[in-house]
Amino acid sequence: MATQNETIATSEGLLRTLSALTEELVTGRMFSSDKLKIFPPTSEAHRKIQRQITKYGLKSHTLELNDEKKIKVVIRDLDPDHDVSVIMQELARQGFSPELCHPVLHRQSSKNMPLFLMVLPKIPKSKEIYYLEYIGQMRVSFESLRKKETPGQCYKCQDYFHHCSRCTRDPRCMICAGNHWSRDCSKPRETPANCLHCKGNHTANYSDCPKPPKQEILPDSTC
Repeated sequence: MATQNETIATSEGLLRTLSALTEELVTGRMFSSDKLKIFPPTSEAHRKIQRQITKYGLKSHTLELNDEKKIKVVIRDLDPDHDVSVIMQELARQGFSPELCHPVLHRQSSKNMPLFLMVLPKIPKSKEIYYLEYIGQMRVSFESLRKKETPGQCYKCQDYFHHCSRCTRDPRCMICAGNHWSRDCSKPRETPANCLHCKGNHTANYSDCPKPPKQEILPDSTC
């Protein structure tokens, strides 16, 4: 869990507060000049801290606990501009509980590809999604999301190593680096993109960005 220092009086003060909240020893370390990494000792402490951060509106991101991980599938064979809300409604009608769906963007052109990422709860019913053949009148196929060789990237803040559903930071645009969600970007498609990380003429998820993220090896209980 990374929390911006501007939202707290001192790092040690925050850790003392969280230790009192969880009744366990919560430790931390600074991993940049303005970000604190917090190490909850247990899953229950992790959840209590997350609720506290949400309550006070702190800017943070949290890693998924193993028992909270989701099933992520890719939907193929739909039109690139297929209405996401229709996909969600149709799957709900067929007994599924989709939590998130969005089109997959081409890394260089930022245009929608004929692929959609779907997130489902990790329950027995969700595994039946692979046998589904239709969404409405469209024939489709489903496959598991392949693990990337590159680190995962948040679709909300564009930072790495966490998911947008676990991010309370302000949104940043993947296309123009503006202070809005990528889906709300009004930049004309024919104009060059602006990378949030290196200011280059490509989207923030470009795999060959000259400012690649640096992976830190963290214990399993880190959030």
